[in-house]
Amino acid sequence: MLRALAGEPADRYLAEFYMPAMANAVGLETPALDQLKTALSDQEMAFRAFLANYAATRRSPAREQIAPVFLHALDLTLGGNDFAEYLESHDAEALWLSFDEAWTERTGKSAAPLRPVLEGTAELVFEIFETHGHGNVFRWACDEIARSRRVEAVFLRLKAIRTLGPKTASHFLRDTVILYDLEDDVDYADRIYLQPISSVVRRLAARIVPEAAGKRLPDWVLAGKMSKQARLAGVSGVRFNIGCAYLGLRLALRSGGVERAVEDLLRASGTDEE
Repeated sequence: MLRALAGEPADRYLAEFYMPAMANAVGLETPALDQLKTALSDQEMAFRAFLANYAATRRSPAREQIAPVFLHALDLTLGGNDFAEYLESHDAEALWLSFDEAWTERTGKSAAPLRPVLEGTAELVFEIFETHGHGNVFRWACDEIARSRRVEAVFLRLKAIRTLGPKTASHFLRDTVILYDLEDDVDYADRIYLQPISSVVRRLAARIVPEAAGKRLPDWVLAGKMSKQARLAGVSGVRFNIGCAYLGLRLALRSGGVERAVEDLLRASGTDEE
């Protein structure tokens, strides 16, 4: 099961969900990997990608509606000026005020619940800029892995942004690691942070981790166990995790449920064994 999910389902998730969403945020017509990484080397493009795909969190209502307004608010804030000037301003409120105006105009609703994540994200890139001389959140994560082989500090800093939360922090780290092919560079102990726990992962846990059967293990405990099982099986943990995402978003809908989708996937891979 681990190998099957880390195979084609992982590839399909990247092709159908991740790459198009990231390409749209940075204005790429073709979601090609090399072009995306080139775009994300620019600190403004990196900020746009983070705003649209992580700051517009899964907890927010109408996520697809929020993300483009986040990006519009950034355009209003910059006003045609260079992004470096914005980083030097340290003015998180300016981005919030632009979003509040645009959101209220479009929806007639208060934007107040989104203020913490928007200002918190801006404050993060200001902090990165002050400390490292750039405001690129993706480069920040990659550099931390290169320096220490750890991601815990990045995870904790992201989690500290109000309403962003641990799952979104893990999604960002998982996606960054697979985008830049860094999984093998992350210390085994920290691969727990690359395993966001979804309802699909929980459904499959009892078949992969015997001690999880009938138990509601905390996310961090289950993440550690799933990461360990993937490593013991010689399977990429991050590819398994995104394969689970595709199972829930596509395969389960086609097959009539998660369990049926798993059986169909195992048969298609040429084995009925788990």
